[in-house]
Parts: sequence; C-alpha cells; structure tokens
Amino acid sequence: MVRSRITSKNQVTLPREIREQLKVGPSDELIWEFREGKAVVSAANRRLYRHVGIIDVGPRDVVADVKEARRRRGLAGV
Repeated sequence: MVRSRITSKNQVTLPREIREQLKVGPSDELIWEFREGKAVVSAANRRLYRHVGIIDVGPRDVVADVKEARRRRGLAGV
C-alpha cells in the first residue's frame, strides 16, 4: 500500500509508484471518482498514449526528426 499526505493547502503529492502505474506526469489531468466509499483515481489523458514514440528523436536535429516523421506519415506538406 502506498500512502501520501494532504498538505495545509489541501494538495496531495502523487507517489512515484502511482504516477508510473498511471503513466502520468506534470500537466497531466486526473479523474477523481467516489465509488462505494472509496476514492478512485484514473488518468484523463489515456487517449494520448497511443502517440507515444511516434516521433523518433535522439541526438540529431529535432526539426529534421519532425519533418521525417511527417514524411513517413504522408504529411510532408503540413
């Protein structure tokens, strides 16, 4: 079981184990629901995860990588 504490400003730090399981990070949104006396938290941005890795960036030029990704997807003129 993972625990966290509510601050004086009513904020909660999401423990690393939970962030990793939900695959969330800064600026991601969470959905909080109350079911059968328990709080249930889920990631609101799951639909975006299908795009992870779509652009292969590395030590090369990022602009060139974006252009290459667009070319591969048939969006060269966009």
